[in-house]
Amino acid sequence: MPRYFSKSESGSFEIPTEGSHVASLYCLAFLGQHVNTFSNKLQELVGLGWQTDETDSEGRPLTVLETVTYSMYERSKLFARIVALNGGKEPQPGLDLRTLLGKSSIITVTHTAKADKTFANVSAASPLPRGMAGHTPNGTLYFDLEEFDAAAYSGLPKRFQRLADDALGQQVTQAQAAPPLAPVATLRPAAPVAHPSPGYPRPAPGYAPPPAPPAPPPAPAAADLDDDIPF
Repeated sequence: MPRYFSKSESGSFEIPTEGSHVASLYCLAFLGQHVNTFSNKLQELVGLGWQTDETDSEGRPLTVLETVTYSMYERSKLFARIVALNGGKEPQPGLDLRTLLGKSSIITVTHTAKADKTFANVSAASPLPRGMAGHTPNGTLYFDLEEFDAAAYSGLPKRFQRLADDALGQQVTQAQAAPPLAPVATLRPAAPVAHPSPGYPRPAPGYAPPPAPPAPPPAPAAADLDDDIPF
């Protein structure tokens, strides 16, 4: 029996239920610079993808995404997520954030309704209780826009892809809006300087001294004057 493509009318998708879930960090994506609409300043966004212990109607693990500012301030969301994935301890400086992929924590999922759709959000994260087994994701994904990798980009959730595209577009716009660099004037000596040694510093390659001004034309002789000028 042939099957044909048809666009979904409902556009619905399954999301994790509200409440606490054991979840593992399966996606870590650095999504470039974006304009903060409140401060009107650029800030780097980080995408975090969590795979929960809950499955959909077809047995696939349900996921939830969040975007946070790339900030190591102790009250930032990213700092709180790092501590939760690190067993509740503040990591040592120099920790490679990629090592957090695959680690688990307890996340709190909340729902937000917009129009006719309901979205899942991560409102908090805390370390696993002692002795509790973590959740193993089906796979992990790391992406950094500054070191663009096409294969990693293609595996990103669509939401993260759009943010990466927006950051790339802003970079192009800023480059186009930047004023051109002013040409550097070439300094020329006012007069040649005599040096006692033939090894004196010479002008850079391509240097051409200014041409001498043209000699004034000679004055006309008396015989060359036009006698037909009326007086």
